[in-house]
Amino acid sequence: MHPQEQEALDDLARLFPTMACGEVQELKQSLIDARTLYEPRKTKKIRDVLPFLARLKKQGILFGYPLVADVVSHLERIIQKSTSFSEPEFTQMHNDVLLLQEILWKKIRGDGGEKGRKILNQLIKI
Repeated sequence: MHPQEQEALDDLARLFPTMACGEVQELKQSLIDARTLYEPRKTKKIRDVLPFLARLKKQGILFGYPLVADVVSHLERIIQKSTSFSEPEFTQMHNDVLLLQEILWKKIRGDGGEKGRKILNQLIKI
């Protein structure tokens, strides 16, 4: 990789938490909106976020935020396994979004050390 390419990648990695926070906020709003809908529109609205989640997961890995990828993977599993979203599933999805926001706001890179272990433990409990 050329030095200029590495510099550009480093710049994107620095900007990633800020850029992703806005998108995660939109995700949060989509889930809030979906909660008010009836089937099948509810499931469609929720499943419509899957392409965004796939992109966010790839970016998390690329820019040194594997915890983002872990939380997104958990969220994807909830969405993919459900055929009709119950209140407990909405709570799980909302909690995952809050974890994503925490990771991005606090810029928790790599495995996140102690904070990262706490986040992963929350995913295991859910």
